[in-house]
Amino acid sequence: MEQWAWGEISAPQVQQMAKAAITDGCQHPELLKLASLGSSGLCTGNCHRDLQRHLKVADKMPQAIAMTLPLQRTPGEVEPETLPMMPLHRLLACSYEHQRHAFAQRFVGLDGAIVNFWKGVEPEDPKLVAWAPALAQQPNYRTHCIPLALHGDGVPVFKGKSLYVISVVSLLGTGTSIDVKMVLTCYWSHFKNKDQHNLDLDTEDTVWKYIQWDLEACFSGVHPSTDALGAPWAVGSEERILQGTPLAGGYFALPWIVKGDLEYYANVLGLEHWARGRKALHGMQG
Repeated sequence: MEQWAWGEISAPQVQQMAKAAITDGCQHPELLKLASLGSSGLCTGNCHRDLQRHLKVADKMPQAIAMTLPLQRTPGEVEPETLPMMPLHRLLACSYEHQRHAFAQRFVGLDGAIVNFWKGVEPEDPKLVAWAPALAQQPNYRTHCIPLALHGDGVPVFKGKSLYVISVVSLLGTGTSIDVKMVLTCYWSHFKNKDQHNLDLDTEDTVWKYIQWDLEACFSGVHPSTDALGAPWAVGSEERILQGTPLAGGYFALPWIVKGDLEYYANVLGLEHWARGRKALHGMQG
């Protein structure tokens, strides 16, 4: 089951191994259930669906949202495209409710890690100074505030084409990157559209509207009352039922670090390009 969960084997292979164990004389109820997937292997295309239903995956996994981005698939033509985004606040809430051990490993780290982190932050740290007014409204932040690191980068996939990936990790998480790093969203960099005159047509500006909404929910510590575009949740929806309720038993999170290379800082975050700064320095030296 661990191999299947990590994508190393398929659901039909799970069924085949369980059936082989049954043939060898094992009669454990769980093995009998796995051996019956896909009508005992006769319909292998249904094994994955049956296994997900058996494990009640839909009840234990956070649901992604549909993110509409302005992308330029054809030069000069910008069209809205729908892509998935996995909101961090939903991962936070789902891990806390269904996978408490994973929540501790992924978000809060070892016992006392949150307290020790905030003890180690110097009072004059610019980040703490900037966050001070907001943290003043969260008196338990020294015991319940999880510091996050956001990371954006382009990942080469094909020649001349890369996938722009935005991920997040708790600074307190323990384990390997695959254990603690969470992907928020990604899109093909060569489809990106830049339009500073009409931000509704600017890909990166639109992406960060969704991320801002997500991070605000993480910091508030409660489920948001609107979607990423500010629209109220539909009456009777699960989001409407959950709005305003705690995400993770009083834990909340804030973005403490933004990681990236010089190109990311300049081309995505809009900071001064390193080449211009270098030219200015050479001019001063001259």
